Amino acid sequence: MSSSDSSSMASADSLVALPDLRGLAIGCGASGIVLMMIVLVTFAYMAWNPISRPYLNRVSFRLLVYALITNLLWLASSLPMLFITGPGPACTFVAFGSNTALMATGFFFFFISLNLVLVLVYGFNGRAMEKYYLIATFIICAVCNITPLAAGQYGFWARGQTCWFNEPDPAGHLRWLIGARAFPLLLQAVVEVVLFVILLSFMLGPQMRNNRVTSNPSSTSSSTVPPPPIVRYRGVVLRIGLYPLCSCMLNFTSCILDLYGSNYVATVQAITPVLVRIAYSTAIVFSLRGLCYALLAITDPSFIRAFQALRAASRSDSSTSARTSLSGSVPGTHSQSTMSSRNKRFSFGGQAIVRVEFERFEDRPSTDTRAGAGAQEKPLEGAGPMQETDVELGPSADEPPVLASSGTKRMGMGTGARRQARSEPDEIERQI
Repeated sequence: MSSSDSSSMASADSLVALPDLRGLAIGCGASGIVLMMIVLVTFAYMAWNPISRPYLNRVSFRLLVYALITNLLWLASSLPMLFITGPGPACTFVAFGSNTALMATGFFFFFISLNLVLVLVYGFNGRAMEKYYLIATFIICAVCNITPLAAGQYGFWARGQTCWFNEPDPAGHLRWLIGARAFPLLLQAVVEVVLFVILLSFMLGPQMRNNRVTSNPSSTSSSTVPPPPIVRYRGVVLRIGLYPLCSCMLNFTSCILDLYGSNYVATVQAITPVLVRIAYSTAIVFSLRGLCYALLAITDPSFIRAFQALRAASRSDSSTSARTSLSGSVPGTHSQSTMSSRNKRFSFGGQAIVRVEFERFEDRPSTDTRAGAGAQEKPLEGAGPMQETDVELGPSADEPPVLASSGTKRMGMGTGARRQARSEPDEIERQI
């Protein structure tokens, strides 16, 4: 038996041993599409509801929504690749659409990290910079994807049996892959790491200085100097920073797998266990991208605050309706005392609404003991003048509301109360 026959038989045996990756990719991709659609529909409802809308007014949250939409388009355009087995216009369109959507998703997450540094470190206005993020994403994606489309490089790749860069020459295929896809994504990953390090350094620096000032007993102005925004919002900043870090890891891993897999397929004309592992890893990384982004999105601070505001408003409405129905079903027992009540709405920032009922007992003239038009009403003894009490409801419905007098002074506000008083994002938080 010749060596060529033995190599062909080994290749055939390896081909038989190759597992079916189509089911794995379809399952992960479909689950990511379903979960991302649920998240986007929930975001749309919260943006429509006037109670939860102000909590979503943040630049990074809007960039997150754009990234989820483009990633959903990427998943929707990538799944047809598993069923296309030859060249054609559909293959060209799918290759162009999937690469464009993937790059747009990466740049939206990249600009989330860039916006954090520009606003908190260098004092830029994030809301004013938002339009430039969108313009830059559009220009970069257009340049990196329209150029290979005009050159006829998108289509069916015969060596890989997929819709991708269709350059038959391995060296040319690698050049197009690096220039139009791998280099921009790898550059994103590197810059995202640098930006995160800058953010951490500027965050830890003021924090350490504040700790030294606070620990100094001779310092008298430490309690009056507020911490800088990068320290005051460190919890939100670190949570938002998970988006670019996750995108960085996924982009870096996927680019390395793309480069190694393309070079391996071009040089090795057989299906080997190494190629099987590459195919497995690539399918898992790309298909789980939607699941990772959706799970991060539902734990976003803005989403959690908006959900808590809706839940608090729903609980207050249900408790008020139950109290109203209960008071209407129990008849009064005092013949000379009637209860006059009025309902008043209080809201914190116009959103988290709670109804407070004020009651006042007054003596009414009885028909059998007091008569005449000159009879005057007399207040009930022991009942002082009616006082209105402001109720501030924070983002968490599990914590008790903070009570304050009708004046401006809050009584007994601890750390949790101050956190509740800042339920809606302020101007700085809207920019990050």
